[in-house]
Amino acid sequence: MRDVAPTANNHIWNVAVETNLGEGDITLSWDNETLAQSKALLFLYDKDANLILDMKKMGSYVFEAKDKKELMIMYSIDDKHLSLEGILIGAPYPNPFSQQTIIPFVVGNHESDVFIRVYDILGRRVREIIRTKVGPGYYEEIWDGMDDHDEHVKPGMYIIRVSNGNSMGLSVRVLAK
Repeated sequence: MRDVAPTANNHIWNVAVETNLGEGDITLSWDNETLAQSKALLFLYDKDANLILDMKKMGSYVFEAKDKKELMIMYSIDDKHLSLEGILIGAPYPNPFSQQTIIPFVVGNHESDVFIRVYDILGRRVREIIRTKVGPGYYEEIWDGMDDHDEHVKPGMYIIRVSNGNSMGLSVRVLAK
């Protein structure tokens, strides 16, 4: 995609991906090494999965080919000029993890109370990672694989939930080894 956008502090491209090749995985890829040298931010947001990817840190995105896929690419000169409402969670990395995983998230236009909590597969809270007020921008929090009692969690699937006072929250899965 080679759209020309007017010079601005931020810009959003809405992209619809369709295929006639049937079911299977689709891989979008880009040269993130060139992007990494820029101070600007560039994110890919999968509306269906409520998932945000830092395009400077990841060089591709794989998703299942079904009907039509709605994606959004967000550009900003810095983290204070992101133009979106609410809160978005990114794909934790590495995933699976053994020592720690990084949880990227974006807070929209307004200062928000942010809660990041980890739950086991049965819905029991394992750890509260943060509970704080943050301004608009891109953030990363680290989960060290510990529970609220400072003990290592057992290997398995966990749910990371990011929420604020204005939304029910967004969740992603992570696998502890």
